[in-house]
Amino acid sequence: MDAYLYLDWLYSRGEYRLSLRLTKSSVAFFMYSIDNINKEPVHPARGSILNVVMKYIRKLPGFLQMVLNVSLFLVGLILSFLLLKETWSIFSYVFLYTEADKNYYEFTEELLVFFLYFEFIALIVKYFKTNFHFPLRYFIYIGITAVIRLIIVDHDDAKNTFWWSIAILAMVGSLLIANSKLLKRES
Repeated sequence: MDAYLYLDWLYSRGEYRLSLRLTKSSVAFFMYSIDNINKEPVHPARGSILNVVMKYIRKLPGFLQMVLNVSLFLVGLILSFLLLKETWSIFSYVFLYTEADKNYYEFTEELLVFFLYFEFIALIVKYFKTNFHFPLRYFIYIGITAVIRLIIVDHDDAKNTFWWSIAILAMVGSLLIANSKLLKRES
């Protein structure tokens, strides 16, 4: 029993048809151009609709990449502003507050938030420098810093602190694996 499969698709210079004939013993491919070899009429509305749809489908990944890049650029600007604000807060804490006004837990929390902003900005910069790729190890750095901040801010319960420290240990282990030569993608 023979089965025929006809698949129409568009190529950059015209419409092509793929004719696939399946038999018990062999599979044969025949591709021919409707414009050049075979003068079979193609319904003009169908061809033009497919041309328009395929044109927009081909442009979709580039458009989505542009939206992602613009969004990340805006996030980078916002994080840069917040980093400068946090820097001012740290410097004012160090130089303007008196000893009676200083709370070292708040200072440590602000310092770790500063490093979180810094790591996110470094991640965005690395994304643009490595041809639109997020390195895994930067996410692990951010996770470790965030969990350390959580332990410093909320260290009242010993069990939670223990489990958060186990999470840090797991992230350090995954960082060792991510930095191994087998998984290194960038130099």
